[in-house]
Amino acid sequence: GELVPISLIHHRDTPLDGSAPCLLYGYGSYGITVPASFNTNCLSLVDRGFVYAIAHVRGGKDKGYGWYDDGKRAQKINTFTDFIACARHLVAERYTGHDRIVAQGGSAGGMLMGAIANLAPECFGGIVAEVPFVDVLTTMLDATLPLTPPEWPE
Repeated sequence: GELVPISLIHHRDTPLDGSAPCLLYGYGSYGITVPASFNTNCLSLVDRGFVYAIAHVRGGKDKGYGWYDDGKRAQKINTFTDFIACARHLVAERYTGHDRIVAQGGSAGGMLMGAIANLAPECFGGIVAEVPFVDVLTTMLDATLPLTPPEWPE
C-alpha cells in the first residue's frame, strides 16, 4: 500500500500508551488538500488530553495530482482503505486505542464516514458524519439535481 500522511497534535502531557482519546478527521475528495496548519477548533480537545489527527487520504491532492486521481471513480475505495489504515496505524503506534478513536468527516467526508462504518466498524469508538453524501447512486442518476452534473467527473 501507499504511505498515507497523518498530521497530528497532542498536548505534551498526553500519555501515548494507547489510552488517549483521538479525533481522526478525513475528507479525501475533489482534490481538496486539508491543510496541516494550526486549528483553534481542536485546542479544547487537545487541552483535555485528546490526540487530534488528520488523515491525508487519496482523493485530495496532498501528494499531488496522482494522489487525487488514485482516490476517485474506480479507485475511490483507496480513500476508504487509506483512512482505515491511518486509524490502525495510530493504534499500532499507541497514540490511542481502537475503541478510543472517533472519526469525523463532512459532506464528501461524510461519505467516507459511511464507508468506514461499513468496512471497519471495529476500528472506531464513534463516527461523526456531518451532512454526509451517502446516497451517491440515486443522486448521480438524477441529472435534474443542480449539483449532479458537476459530480460526474469525480
